[in-house]
Amino acid sequence: MTLDRKFGAAELSPSNLLDDAFIRLQEAERLHQQRKFDEARKICESLIRSYPNYVGALYRLGLIYSDQNNNANALDCLVNAAMLDPRNGLVLTALGEIYLRFGANEMARHTFEQVKQPGARALLMLGDIYQEDCEYYLARETYRRALAVDAGFVAAAIGLGWCCTHLGDYSEAAKIFTVLIERGVRTIEPIRALTVLPPSVVNIDLLAQLDRVVKEPGEDTAEFENSVEFFRAIALDRAGRHAEAWDHFTRANRQVFNTMRDRLSQIDERWHRSLSRLRANPGKTGVHDIPAQPISLFILGPSRCGKTTMEQLVATLDGVKRGHESPAVRTAVLGSFQVSSLPGSESLELLPPRLYPLCREYYFEELARRARSAKSRYQYQSRLHSRRRVHGGNDQERAIPVREAELRRQYIADLHGQVSQRKRLCVRSEGRSRSSCSLQ
Repeated sequence: MTLDRKFGAAELSPSNLLDDAFIRLQEAERLHQQRKFDEARKICESLIRSYPNYVGALYRLGLIYSDQNNNANALDCLVNAAMLDPRNGLVLTALGEIYLRFGANEMARHTFEQVKQPGARALLMLGDIYQEDCEYYLARETYRRALAVDAGFVAAAIGLGWCCTHLGDYSEAAKIFTVLIERGVRTIEPIRALTVLPPSVVNIDLLAQLDRVVKEPGEDTAEFENSVEFFRAIALDRAGRHAEAWDHFTRANRQVFNTMRDRLSQIDERWHRSLSRLRANPGKTGVHDIPAQPISLFILGPSRCGKTTMEQLVATLDGVKRGHESPAVRTAVLGSFQVSSLPGSESLELLPPRLYPLCREYYFEELARRARSAKSRYQYQSRLHSRRRVHGGNDQERAIPVREAELRRQYIADLHGQVSQRKRLCVRSEGRSRSSCSLQ
């Protein structure tokens, strides 16, 4: 048998066979771009049968499945491609996106961080992960990297603007969102951001811009119209047209209330169950004071009582990192369920008491990881039972009523004394939305 016949084609040498495979892969890519998915898929599957380690074919097949929202098959292809070529940035980027679709943010984060020369899209997704995790310093730098790759990347600019807002750099945030509007961005997001910034840094006519916003494809019409109603009310209020603003607020809030009415009783019932459990099981000190362990400080209080102001105040101290609304507790709870072979849940009230020590261990590990990434951390927690369960009632936490200036001064003085004895202070506030109409 000749060598050519051994490879199944008398007229082709091994080199030509490889060239032919490459040409077929290019054809699959062309068909894919034309959205002829079935034809492109068949070519890739044929190539993989002939060359099981053909990373290019596995990658292309994964993209085809991804575009068809066949995420399970896309994951299978891209994981195989990444195992064969773990430094391939294109493969890692596509794989990270599939992880995000499955809600596996931590896996997506690790995957994107491995890309040596990430493109703007990979950096955008990584920035979004950091922002969702309330790692705003990391997110801000990542969005800036994305904009360095593609200066016109609107999504990255919006992400950067929101990070500046969360970090208190209001002037820079206002500048970013204003520039987007001046560039012709007509989505509602820049307007949304400008309405939450201090009026002193907003130098644009919000009412005029609201008349120009357009709904994004796929955006719910009723939700879009109600958002416009809210933002118009804010703009009218800032313009001194208070009676008109009140009318718009009334209509907008009525719509929100009608939508959430059924949830109100469920939320109220959950709060009462939580308080009952706390009274029945108030917890006890169960964690020893470890010098290297960051302190987790919770600030408790109803909506709009000054928790964010206190957060910003404490964050001016050395060794403090703001936690904002990071999901550290939810992460610890979910991990405790999963490692115990129980169905996954992020609900702390469902956590069996026998898993409290494990949950505390997970939480302190998460806290230590977060404390390394920036100067200050700060988070709050609205559910008292969560605070007691996570910490076991130990003296590393502080519940601060933030209503009187004297209490704030006394607390800050006391906190200075604690920080002088510890290098890192981690202040935590969990899960409270700062939206004016939040009911969670």
